[in-house]
Amino acid sequence: MKKVLAIGLLLVGLVGGARSQSVSPQDELEIRNLFEQAVRALENEDLPAVLATLDAASPFRQQAEQLGKSLFEQYDLRYELEDVQVGRATPEGVEVRTTLTARRTGGAAFRDGRATVFGLLRKTTTGYKLHTGRVEKREYLE
Repeated sequence: MKKVLAIGLLLVGLVGGARSQSVSPQDELEIRNLFEQAVRALENEDLPAVLATLDAASPFRQQAEQLGKSLFEQYDLRYELEDVQVGRATPEGVEVRTTLTARRTGGAAFRDGRATVFGLLRKTTTGYKLHTGRVEKREYLE
Protein backbone atom coordinates (compact mmCIF):
# COMPACT_ATOMS: atom_id res chain seq x y z
CA MET A 1 0.00 0.00 0.00
CA LYS A 2 2.79 2.43 0.88
CA LYS A 3 4.47 1.94 -2.49
CA VAL A 4 1.17 2.23 -4.35
CA LEU A 5 0.24 5.55 -2.75
CA ALA A 6 3.79 6.84 -3.00
CA ILE A 7 4.11 6.03 -6.69
CA GLY A 8 0.61 7.28 -7.35
CA LEU A 9 1.50 10.56 -5.76
CA LEU A 10 4.90 10.72 -7.37
CA LEU A 11 3.17 10.10 -10.67
CA VAL A 12 0.54 12.62 -9.82
CA GLY A 13 2.15 15.26 -7.85
CA LEU A 14 4.51 17.01 -5.51
CA VAL A 15 5.99 20.23 -3.59
CA GLY A 16 4.53 23.04 -1.39
CA GLY A 17 4.22 26.09 0.77
CA ALA A 18 2.34 29.35 0.69
CA ARG A 19 1.45 30.91 -2.69
CA SER A 20 4.28 33.04 -4.05
CA GLN A 21 4.08 36.19 -6.14
CA SER A 22 6.54 34.60 -8.57
CA VAL A 23 4.01 31.94 -9.67
CA SER A 24 1.55 33.54 -12.06
CA PRO A 25 -2.15 32.61 -12.04
CA GLN A 26 -1.64 31.08 -15.51
CA ASP A 27 1.25 28.92 -14.24
CA GLU A 28 -0.81 27.88 -11.22
CA LEU A 29 -3.67 26.82 -13.51
CA GLU A 30 -1.25 24.89 -15.73
CA ILE A 31 0.15 23.11 -12.66
CA ARG A 32 -3.32 22.17 -11.39
CA ASN A 33 -4.22 20.88 -14.85
CA LEU A 34 -1.08 18.71 -14.87
CA PHE A 35 -2.17 16.99 -11.66
CA GLU A 36 -5.71 16.48 -12.95
CA GLN A 37 -4.26 15.00 -16.14
CA ALA A 38 -2.08 12.66 -14.08
CA VAL A 39 -5.06 11.46 -12.03
CA ARG A 40 -7.05 10.75 -15.21
CA ALA A 41 -4.09 8.82 -16.59
CA LEU A 42 -3.83 6.76 -13.38
CA GLU A 43 -7.55 5.97 -13.40
CA ASN A 44 -7.40 4.98 -17.07
CA GLU A 45 -4.29 2.88 -16.35
CA ASP A 46 -2.60 4.72 -19.19
CA LEU A 47 1.10 4.37 -18.41
CA PRO A 48 2.37 6.46 -21.36
CA ALA A 49 0.07 9.30 -20.27
CA VAL A 50 1.29 8.97 -16.67
CA LEU A 51 4.91 9.08 -17.80
CA ALA A 52 4.14 12.12 -19.96
CA THR A 53 3.52 14.08 -16.73
CA LEU A 54 7.10 13.40 -15.58
CA ASP A 55 10.16 15.42 -16.48
CA ALA A 56 12.41 13.42 -18.82
CA ALA A 57 15.27 14.09 -16.37
CA SER A 58 13.31 12.96 -13.31
CA PRO A 59 15.21 10.48 -11.13
CA PHE A 60 11.85 8.72 -10.56
CA ARG A 61 11.01 8.10 -14.22
CA GLN A 62 12.37 4.55 -14.50
CA GLN A 63 10.95 3.52 -11.11
CA ALA A 64 7.59 5.06 -12.01
CA GLU A 65 7.45 3.03 -15.22
CA GLN A 66 8.19 -0.24 -13.42
CA LEU A 67 5.85 0.43 -10.49
CA GLY A 68 3.13 1.76 -12.77
CA LYS A 69 3.06 -1.51 -14.73
CA SER A 70 2.82 -3.51 -11.50
CA LEU A 71 0.19 -1.18 -10.04
CA PHE A 72 -2.06 -1.44 -13.09
CA GLU A 73 -1.70 -5.24 -13.30
CA GLN A 74 -2.57 -5.87 -9.64
CA TYR A 75 -5.11 -3.24 -8.64
CA ASP A 76 -8.17 -1.41 -9.87
CA LEU A 77 -8.16 1.90 -8.03
CA ARG A 78 -10.13 5.11 -8.00
CA TYR A 79 -8.17 8.27 -7.25
CA GLU A 80 -9.23 11.60 -5.84
CA LEU A 81 -6.98 14.62 -5.99
CA GLU A 82 -7.99 16.33 -2.76
CA ASP A 83 -5.64 19.31 -2.75
CA VAL A 84 -2.98 21.06 -4.80
CA GLN A 85 -1.03 23.83 -3.06
CA VAL A 86 1.27 25.68 -5.41
CA GLY A 87 4.21 27.04 -3.46
CA ARG A 88 7.14 29.23 -4.29
CA ALA A 89 9.16 29.33 -7.45
CA THR A 90 12.86 28.57 -7.03
CA PRO A 91 15.72 28.44 -9.55
CA GLU A 92 15.13 24.64 -9.64
CA GLY A 93 11.39 24.86 -10.32
CA VAL A 94 8.06 25.32 -8.57
CA GLU A 95 7.31 23.69 -5.24
CA VAL A 96 3.90 22.01 -4.92
CA ARG A 97 2.17 19.98 -2.22
CA THR A 98 -0.58 17.54 -3.23
CA THR A 99 -2.93 15.24 -1.38
CA LEU A 100 -4.26 12.15 -3.15
CA THR A 101 -6.65 9.42 -2.02
CA ALA A 102 -6.59 5.94 -3.57
CA ARG A 103 -9.49 3.53 -3.08
CA ARG A 104 -9.74 -0.07 -4.29
CA THR A 105 -12.50 -0.87 -6.78
CA GLY A 106 -11.21 -4.33 -7.76
CA GLY A 107 -8.14 -6.47 -8.12
CA ALA A 108 -5.85 -7.68 -5.36
CA ALA A 109 -6.35 -6.81 -1.68
CA PHE A 110 -5.52 -3.17 -1.03
CA ARG A 111 -5.86 -0.78 1.92
CA ASP A 112 -7.41 2.50 0.87
CA GLY A 113 -5.25 5.43 1.80
CA ARG A 114 -4.40 9.08 1.54
CA ALA A 115 -0.96 10.58 1.05
CA THR A 116 0.48 14.07 0.92
CA VAL A 117 3.50 14.61 -1.29
CA PHE A 118 5.87 17.57 -1.50
CA GLY A 119 7.70 17.89 -4.80
CA LEU A 120 9.27 20.00 -7.49
CA LEU A 121 7.92 20.77 -10.96
CA ARG A 122 10.05 21.99 -13.80
CA LYS A 123 8.87 24.03 -16.77
CA THR A 124 9.73 22.32 -20.06
CA THR A 125 9.04 23.20 -23.67
CA THR A 126 5.76 21.26 -23.34
CA GLY A 127 4.70 22.72 -19.98
CA TYR A 128 5.25 21.85 -16.33
CA LYS A 129 6.43 18.31 -15.51
CA LEU A 130 6.99 16.51 -12.23
CA HIS A 131 10.66 16.21 -11.36
CA THR A 132 11.15 15.09 -7.75
CA GLY A 133 9.11 14.53 -4.61
CA ARG A 134 8.76 12.85 -1.27
CA VAL A 135 5.83 11.54 0.71
CA GLU A 136 5.30 13.73 3.77
CA LYS A 137 2.28 12.00 5.28
CA ARG A 138 0.47 8.74 4.66
CA GLU A 139 -2.67 7.44 6.34
CA TYR A 140 -4.93 4.43 5.85
CA LEU A 141 -8.65 4.92 5.54
CA GLU A 142 -11.23 2.71 7.24
